[in-house]
Amino acid sequence: MKKILAILLVIAIVFALSACGNLKKIKSAISDIADGQVLDGDGMIKEDSGGKPRSKSKGYTISNEVLYDDDDLTITVTEVGESDYGDVLVKLLVENKSDDNMILYSEETIYNGYMIKSYWYAEVAAGKKSNTEMTFYEDDLLMAGVGSADEIVFKLVGYSDDYEEDYLDDYFVIYPTGLDAGSVIYPERAPVKGETVLVDNDALTVIIESADPDGLWGYTLQIYVENKTGVDMYISTDDESVNGFMTDIYWGETVLSGAKSVSKMTIYDDDLEANGIDKIEEIELYLEAYNLDDWNDVIFEDTIIYNP
Repeated sequence: MKKILAILLVIAIVFALSACGNLKKIKSAISDIADGQVLDGDGMIKEDSGGKPRSKSKGYTISNEVLYDDDDLTITVTEVGESDYGDVLVKLLVENKSDDNMILYSEETIYNGYMIKSYWYAEVAAGKKSNTEMTFYEDDLLMAGVGSADEIVFKLVGYSDDYEEDYLDDYFVIYPTGLDAGSVIYPERAPVKGETVLVDNDALTVIIESADPDGLWGYTLQIYVENKTGVDMYISTDDESVNGFMTDIYWGETVLSGAKSVSKMTIYDDDLEANGIDKIEEIELYLEAYNLDDWNDVIFEDTIIYNP
């Protein structure tokens, strides 16, 4: 009887929230009930019902870890958790002890060995504190095939809002699940059915994992890059053409030393329509990889032809 009532409760929630598009939690709740778990009066799984509590933080143990501290600025990781949508959130407390208003942001982030974009920006007035969140979106994590955040390396930049003073420009590493540098194991990449290897040498691997003719903005390629060198790398394309017609693609990725990346390369529908291309038969591009600190150091350059 309890199970029937619980299912009816969930169905009611579905109708109440479907207009907002918030169905992810509902599907999870239905799945949990199907396994024999019981909901309490708030619609949450009881901890004593034999099921796992629906917690936003899945095994993240980091708490109030000071990343940076000097006379002007303190940054503390208060906790790491997950949103209802599967995004990983690094919660940062920023304390501006200077006489300047500060602007801070993150860049060049490595999540379990993969370059994953981190979204963090903060403006903190002089003498004030601010609770902020650095976000890693679930879609990016799924695309790279990484799970819980065992290791996150990121660069933080901070300066005065009049651009007169630089307060921070450095890399930091955290281990949210309680591991350390010696115990973290990066996920192994599984070969993808139908993938096409463009480059594979001692320095660099580039693979087209998939092609989607119906991507959001156009024909979309999913590109895997692995930097096997000891230097940070920038890889991009030039002189792109589709079926012999010049086409602008605008793709470039920074991949730090020893890191991997999975990203999207899009050929826009407008460009295909302008050239009367209904079906892509050949993509030609000039692939270039450079040492990020010395653009005269060319790691790779060659013309690549891809036939879908």
